[in-house]
Amino acid sequence: MDHLKIHHYGLATSDLQRSMDVFLALGYKAGEIFIDPVQKVKLVFVSRPGEPAIEIICDVDETGPTKNIIAKSGNGFYHVCYEVNNIEESMGKFRLLGFLPRHKPVAATAFQGRKIAWMYNRSVGLVELLEK
Repeated sequence: MDHLKIHHYGLATSDLQRSMDVFLALGYKAGEIFIDPVQKVKLVFVSRPGEPAIEIICDVDETGPTKNIIAKSGNGFYHVCYEVNNIEESMGKFRLLGFLPRHKPVAATAFQGRKIAWMYNRSVGLVELLEK
């Protein structure tokens, strides 16, 4: 597989503002807060120069995707996102490595409609693919 570049790490939280404030105190800069109705989350990216971004994610209601993660483990990191040239081709390569797709690629509000897809592997957990 081609060299994969980490785009961001995802952190699930029950309180977006509180988590963001901690990262700001650690010297990160925050971007715009997004609400993604398809993913059912509110999120913000925090970053520092030369490092992958951190996506802080909070469910918008009790049907959100991180509810079970937070219930089991509390707030914390739960996915890594790789930026890929072709999402369908990359999904095929990840399948060969034992990853299972969670759904078909969808447009993501936080990425100006660029496609994302979620893949899961029992040995490494959840991976997000983001099409360039």
